[in-house]
Amino acid sequence: DILCIMNIKKMTDEIEQYLSTHTGTERTKKAYRIAYQRLRGVTERNLSDISENEILASIKKLSSNLNTQASYVNIAKCVRMYNGLSILEIEKHRIRLKQKLVKKRNQGDESKLDGLATPRELQSFLNDLYLEEKWRDYIINYLLINYSVRNKDIDCMIVTSTMDTKTHDNFLVVRKKDVSYVRKNYKTSGIYGDLKITITSSKFRNAVEKYVLNLEEDKENFFPLLMKGNGDRIGEDSLFLYITNKTLNNMTESDICKVNVASIDREGDLNKLQMLSHTRGTSIQTLIGSYHLQSFNF
Repeated sequence: DILCIMNIKKMTDEIEQYLSTHTGTERTKKAYRIAYQRLRGVTERNLSDISENEILASIKKLSSNLNTQASYVNIAKCVRMYNGLSILEIEKHRIRLKQKLVKKRNQGDESKLDGLATPRELQSFLNDLYLEEKWRDYIINYLLINYSVRNKDIDCMIVTSTMDTKTHDNFLVVRKKDVSYVRKNYKTSGIYGDLKITITSSKFRNAVEKYVLNLEEDKENFFPLLMKGNGDRIGEDSLFLYITNKTLNNMTESDICKVNVASIDREGDLNKLQMLSHTRGTSIQTLIGSYHLQSFNF
């Protein structure tokens, strides 16, 4: 036990010594701590005590997502530079990652739909957001990836009682065991009326709770999911830029829906298509025509 405590202290010392010289914000420092601790959990030794190749091998084990790998490479580079150690292999790998990311964004991959991400990559990105405790980004991407909703649907108020959902708005109602996703203000509300989805994911509920707890201002039990740094709610004309800045490779909500629809088309799963039709608030016929689906002929 004593040895374990000493190792934890040594680990804390290494990252804290570096961060004491870092001029970034507390939010940036927190992200660096999380990245370091996760990487250190795999290496089981301080980054200054092992080789660059061991560090790079550990990074690959941690995540297949290129953006997440880049964040681990960055903290490894910073800590080793601070300790006056070689970063030659790490820097080479950092450059290779950057080239892959540029290629992915500009040219795409032939195995992907129009250069977009695969469903697996979207889920990997979502999992990484949760591990990095980026609660708001996780909530936004969870709704986009799992329900193929539009930007306007993401503009929600977070409340703790259905009694607070009487206004013409969208809500995330945090209940004891789940979250009720209530949409009143969305593109096709005139056709489908109010839409309600019960989200039973414990990770999603935890993310919503943590997001509210981390807010500095008391909003009298009404917490906007999308807000500016000063606490003001994001305007509707700013939703597109605000949301795409938080998605994988700046994908739009339409891009994500396209990936989901194409996956369903490949599987030929009518039940999944019906579910997506319901959650997005779009008819099956519209989905088939707009996305040129091949597996469904009515």
